[in-house]
Amino acid sequence: MKKLLLSIAILHWGINSFSQNDTLLFEDFQADNFPYIQINAPNGSTNETTNWYNFDEDGLPDGSPSNRPGEWFLAFPFATVDEFTANGDTNFVLASNSWSNVNQYTLNWLITPKIQVNGPTTLSWKSAPRQTPRYLDGYEVRISTTDNYETSFTTTLFTAGEYISAPGPFADSSFANYSFSSGFIHGQDGTYIEYNGDSARFIGELRPFSVSLNAYIGQSVYIAFLHKTMDDNLISIDDICVTGVATSIKEEENKFKLGAFPNPANDMLTLNYTLPKSSPIDVMVYDFNGRLVESKFVGMQIAGQQSITYSVANLAKGEYSFVIRSSFGTTTQKVIVNK
Repeated sequence: MKKLLLSIAILHWGINSFSQNDTLLFEDFQADNFPYIQINAPNGSTNETTNWYNFDEDGLPDGSPSNRPGEWFLAFPFATVDEFTANGDTNFVLASNSWSNVNQYTLNWLITPKIQVNGPTTLSWKSAPRQTPRYLDGYEVRISTTDNYETSFTTTLFTAGEYISAPGPFADSSFANYSFSSGFIHGQDGTYIEYNGDSARFIGELRPFSVSLNAYIGQSVYIAFLHKTMDDNLISIDDICVTGVATSIKEEENKFKLGAFPNPANDMLTLNYTLPKSSPIDVMVYDFNGRLVESKFVGMQIAGQQSITYSVANLAKGEYSFVIRSSFGTTTQKVIVNK
């Protein structure tokens, strides 16, 4: 898989340098692995600041021969326009399947870590159905102010409607001839759809959405993306982002401390630190005279404990300053390279 987009990180640095908006959470599913996405039921935590939870509540089997996972899973986008990122990398989305041939709702949950809403805050994301209008998948975006149990997500922030019935087995027919559940109907306005020879089965293109979280200022919240639909097809989500006001720069820098082990080092060095909020991360290495000798863009990292393994094999013997740069400040650790 491809690394997080450098262009997104550059945009992030600009946002945090020149406005009051901080990126509190960001996930575009482009990382090499996702150790923080737990494929099991949420643990009921009231203070889960690191892990996401990906939970197949319904347990229904795939109704197609593809044998797709029951929970949300990594996939390629459905529409050709979404196949590549702005940087030219192969794009990835998170998809969920509702084709089960069973008259029962699919209930697949993707639950974020805890988010502290300190001021004006916005949740944004993109979504696309595999097809519309026939067998259009619906989903909900929900919020919890208590914990991350699925039963605690009692407030719905956004609803995408699903296909209910069609006028008949016609290859091409108008959206007006279909019935849907309540909510936003993807493609009904004629946008964000790709024609594939059948206007009863347009392919959905990733469409941006956003909702305000200002009603929750002063509270900690969890966000859930719930794929809730009955025997339709597939839905995808991408670029989940929460922007708002983080804690003060002084508070964040006080929490942002760097440790290095072993020190002295002669081969591999492990850098340990805790992020008070999500941020793009750079590692910079300066020699004893203050000259920059190496730099590395790590990518976007979420809040919580983080570690980076760094090779010092190319550094000459001596004293160096290792600097971790984030959107809210830097932290430094002196390291002795002893070969």
